[in-house]
Amino acid sequence: MKQILSDFFYHLSSIFWESEFYLFHSYSLLNLQQIIRYNKNMNDEQKAKMSTKFVLSSLSIPLNNRLSNFERLSVHYVPTGMSEFLEESQKLKAELLSIANMLQVKGYPSRDSLVNYIRVKNIQLIADHPQVQELYRLIEEEESPFTISKRGKAALNELIKADPEL
Repeated sequence: MKQILSDFFYHLSSIFWESEFYLFHSYSLLNLQQIIRYNKNMNDEQKAKMSTKFVLSSLSIPLNNRLSNFERLSVHYVPTGMSEFLEESQKLKAELLSIANMLQVKGYPSRDSLVNYIRVKNIQLIADHPQVQELYRLIEEEESPFTISKRGKAALNELIKADPEL
């Protein structure tokens, strides 16, 4: 059963990646990472590689991603000329929540909840490349855009050199 779920979430993450639904791609990898974490047939290296992919996918979700901010979809005041868009917005919200339920998301899916999960579980420390830890620290803690750019580019180049498959 775990193998079936693993395959399902792996393929689902690929579909979301190709569809540019990066938020749901990361949630698929989160589910896959949780299954793999308790799999006794996987070695520590395979578990670390999955953690690396999950952390990188979560960090790659755009900060202004409309799918990660469900509050924008709830409209309290709608002008009369915009009422047709409210109905479409409600349909979109319902569809996105049904996808979130399929991915076992509690509450509204967001980049912040993924990053918080990474922080609480220290998943960035499990990742098999120190560059991932550096990227996580830069993106989530550093305030200077110049430092993020300079050190982030160096970390990404080292990561690509170390593991081109990522």
